[in-house]
Amino acid sequence: MSSIKVVVSALFLLLCQVALPQTGKIMLSANVTHSFNDKYHISDHVSISYLRNYCSISTTNRVFFYPNKDTLSDSFFFSFNVSETRFYDLQIENYSIRLYLTPGDSLHGKIDLDNGQANFTGKGKDANNYLAGKYFNKGTSVNRFIAHRKEYKKLSPPGFYQLCDSIYQTWNYGFRSFPGELFKEKFGEYAKNDMLYELANEQYSYLKTHFKERMLAGEPIGPDSSYYWFLADTKPQVPTEMQVNYYNGMRTNLAVTVNNAKAVNSGYYFRFLDNYINDLMPEYAADKHWKIKGLENQYLHQYRLAKEHFNGKVADVLLGRILVNAFASQQENTMLMDSLMTDYGNHTTDTSCLNTVKAKFQEYLKLVKGAPAPDFNFTDIHGKQKSLAGFKGKVVYIMVLSSFNIPSMNVMNLLAGLQEHYDHKEVVLLYVSLDTKKEEWEKNVKTYHIAGEQYLPALVGKQNEFSELYNVRNLPQCILIDKEGRIISTNAPNPAQGIEGVMDELLK
Repeated sequence: MSSIKVVVSALFLLLCQVALPQTGKIMLSANVTHSFNDKYHISDHVSISYLRNYCSISTTNRVFFYPNKDTLSDSFFFSFNVSETRFYDLQIENYSIRLYLTPGDSLHGKIDLDNGQANFTGKGKDANNYLAGKYFNKGTSVNRFIAHRKEYKKLSPPGFYQLCDSIYQTWNYGFRSFPGELFKEKFGEYAKNDMLYELANEQYSYLKTHFKERMLAGEPIGPDSSYYWFLADTKPQVPTEMQVNYYNGMRTNLAVTVNNAKAVNSGYYFRFLDNYINDLMPEYAADKHWKIKGLENQYLHQYRLAKEHFNGKVADVLLGRILVNAFASQQENTMLMDSLMTDYGNHTTDTSCLNTVKAKFQEYLKLVKGAPAPDFNFTDIHGKQKSLAGFKGKVVYIMVLSSFNIPSMNVMNLLAGLQEHYDHKEVVLLYVSLDTKKEEWEKNVKTYHIAGEQYLPALVGKQNEFSELYNVRNLPQCILIDKEGRIISTNAPNPAQGIEGVMDELLK
């Protein structure tokens, strides 16, 4: 860092420390360590969203988006008014940091995106350092049960109960040692509730491992079963493998229900409900008829189950999550997705969740079969300027790959044959590599004799831009576009799955 930058940074930090926050105003600043390109301004990519739901984060529930570039490329500083203490989501590109903000807070953070570390100073630091440690910081945000999961099958219920209790007591002791009155405040209620649902998730994992054979044999699963005592107000039957006193002790220690309004701020709560819905899915049902794969759209079935079992805020969030996942998978049944979206709009009362789901639905529609393929310009591996629109009149097959992804490497083995098959035909094979080093991709080109259009968006800081444009979720991901520039599929078969038949039809 140059001497000028050091001086500016010092002034920046001094301003953050001496500025007095106004009533109802939050002041938030940070210096950010990152490995983006030199021209990347963090302040262009920072936003604050309400953490009102877990449907997704989108522009519809942002309360602040940085309006101007900061003086420094690796910092941001802004303030905004809030009317109440609540949870927020600090979004820096694809990185998300949970915040707990109270009117009058003045926070300065040191955020290392490369190594996964965030630390805050100033008013409000205790709650936010707790959240960073639990959800963001590498090394401290590790699930405390992971080391024991391989032993769940051997672990007796009394032993498992003691494990849960020791982890809870350790957490409780550490949290009560926080400075100030944080434990007695609203944040303390949230933290305890979140810990209980984390334990509930782990109890679910333990019981599913311990009694999996009974589940697969068709034993009823639901709020009245031994696997989900946390949802039931009545006393379910005690599992025969478990002593009554230990079972009742575990059940008493986890008194949480689907109507617990405090749970909507807990990510663990909705992970638990996701597991619950998945266990109600057909593959675990006693009726063999429902075990036929592809009999019914899985998202439709999940939606029906969630609507049947939940209501109020919980239903709004859970149904929204199911729809967002369905849209993200780019389901080709547009009529079904449209009908579910209409039903959700007619019944949900949470406008934040509804607006987010609507936004995701519009993103989904941009990539459905028959929609115009979003255009993009790129500089190819040889430094030539090109665009997707420039390939109109030819079938375009885009393969998104990476040198550090084993399935991608397997596909690369088949590219020579694919290239030979479409040589001198109206087909463009476009390889989009997410490699960050040009030499890594060039080594693959030589090894696998790759020929065709090649684009490395990471070299110009556009990997996220491209991934968002075509909803890239897994590697390898293949995108097929017809001669008129219309989308055939954003999840087309890869060369190992047989793409030639589909492409040959488009060439007729």
